[in-house]
Amino acid sequence: MSSQELRGIPFFAELPAALLTELSAATRERRYEKDELIVIKGDRPTGMYAVLSGVVKLACQSPAGEERVIDLVGSGEVFGVSTVLLGNAYPYLAAALSPTRLLHIDAEAVLTLSGRSAQFAKRLLVKLSTRLYARMRDLEDFRLHPPVKRLASYLLNAGAASCGNGTVISFCAPKHVIASRLGMTPEALSRCLRELSDSGAISVGTDHVRVLDAGQLRVMSERR
Repeated sequence: MSSQELRGIPFFAELPAALLTELSAATRERRYEKDELIVIKGDRPTGMYAVLSGVVKLACQSPAGEERVIDLVGSGEVFGVSTVLLGNAYPYLAAALSPTRLLHIDAEAVLTLSGRSAQFAKRLLVKLSTRLYARMRDLEDFRLHPPVKRLASYLLNAGAASCGNGTVISFCAPKHVIASRLGMTPEALSRCLRELSDSGAISVGTDHVRVLDAGQLRVMSERR
């Protein structure tokens, strides 16, 4: 595995060349088809993953088979850091939502290099802290904020800094998966999309939305 591919992942981008070379020697590319399972809840961690292309769904399932999506991991992102550092079994399943290319970085190499490199260890801690912060924000949103506010915030985040009038935001996953990620039913998501459309903030396509009024979308994202 070329160290340049690792450097193309933001998580690894600023690491020293020598460290990247060592990590690349412990990295293998893996390919998955749409809906193929990557890890099953209860699997022991063999390494952390970086997404080269595609989208990965992280989800929990009830004994009855009801699924709750906890995160969607896209190109350039990583997952599986906490399981490697803790040595715990995966508390969720991971599945490809589209044809997906992943980098698998061996757990032993991650642990060894995190013990030798303060810079790499800091990157791991920052990633864990960022994920924890995001989950706390999710809990706040799900318990305190109305669904339409959650959806407006999600769309603004998906549009990133470039989100303005005319921005097209493609859905990275089927609508029922996005609904689960936002803690709502597919029917509630449809109602929220209609409400944002009726407000003039967006127009809704089959697999995307177009931002018509970014200011109004921000107003909807701040609603109480």
